[in-house]
Amino acid sequence: MKRQLILSSALALLMTGIGYSQDFSTEINLDLPTTTISFDEKEYNFGQVEAGDIVQHIYRFTNSGNEPLVLTNAKGSCGCTVPSWPKEPIPPGGTGAIVVEFDSKGKSGPQTKQVTITANTDPAQSIFYIKGEVIGDPPTVVENTPKSARPAVKFPVKKATYEASVYPNPTIDDFWLKVADADGLATSVEVYNGTGQLVDKKEVSAWEGQLQMDARSFAAGTYWLSLKVGDAERFSVPFVVGK
Repeated sequence: MKRQLILSSALALLMTGIGYSQDFSTEINLDLPTTTISFDEKEYNFGQVEAGDIVQHIYRFTNSGNEPLVLTNAKGSCGCTVPSWPKEPIPPGGTGAIVVEFDSKGKSGPQTKQVTITANTDPAQSIFYIKGEVIGDPPTVVENTPKSARPAVKFPVKKATYEASVYPNPTIDDFWLKVADADGLATSVEVYNGTGQLVDKKEVSAWEGQLQMDARSFAAGTYWLSLKVGDAERFSVPFVVGK
């Protein structure tokens, strides 16, 4: 009976190991041809926020290889980073974005959090960071506080050469994008949804004050405009679509 129990335990361990190996091989896309991924930035510093604030940021990337790019996983170094990522393959030359959220609840002082994505690249994993400082004492958690009560999300705009704004924000149909001091410059405008999928794109050969855009086909939620003005560094601006 004892010998049978040992054999059964060994078999269970073997099956567990096989299952783990299968999950791991699927996660790192061993069966897919590899490509390359290029990020606009691999570190974002949100500066200072008050304890309890929630910060969101996008990390724009490009499939710089010759095969479709498939992201299979994205993990934060702890529960305070909640990444979302495109679930559809990104074609060669195509772009996408990783949406990362940092919840400063219960945090205090300098913060550096790591996000790791897994894709059919070599190496299979890419790492980037969100960092900053949380000011003030961590808020006291009251047991009878409704779970639905959340502090307002802060959407810090990456410091850029040009100042951009969206109005109305939130919007339900047409909206306007205004970029100050960009007149006459070539401007690239990309729109990403909350999971980092590219949903609209416009190329303006010579900017003229503002650009009218249409959000009527967008589902309700948070979106990001990724802008490149002239030769300046690309930056992002959030807006909300309501229905």
